[in-house]
Amino acid sequence: MPVPGFQDLMLPFLQICGDGKERTVPEIGEIIARQLQLSEVDLQETMSSGQRKFYNRVAWVKSYFGKACRLDFPSSGKFTITQRGLDLLKLNLQSIRVKTLNQFSEFEKFHKIKKFSRKQ
Repeated sequence: MPVPGFQDLMLPFLQICGDGKERTVPEIGEIIARQLQLSEVDLQETMSSGQRKFYNRVAWVKSYFGKACRLDFPSSGKFTITQRGLDLLKLNLQSIRVKTLNQFSEFEKFHKIKKFSRKQ
């Protein structure tokens, strides 16, 4: 199975965080990898930068949820779901995409800045 796109990891990521425990990217990645039954070959796939593709995508999900105020960062490298993240989970969405996060003003502002800087 090819490594899923980062948007495909958003819902499982937030669902795992829904238990309120403090998490790390490697921990969440391991759980999602098991859920998706990714092979060791899949997990070792690298990008041109040398980073492992799957864990890079998990880290992007963490970053996007942080920008959308759906995660809190109590200490270096650790995160927890916020009440706003729990509220998003309660919507029982079939998937979470960037389009979903754009409805939140904090994320929309971040995403517009990101798009603008790429155009220059």
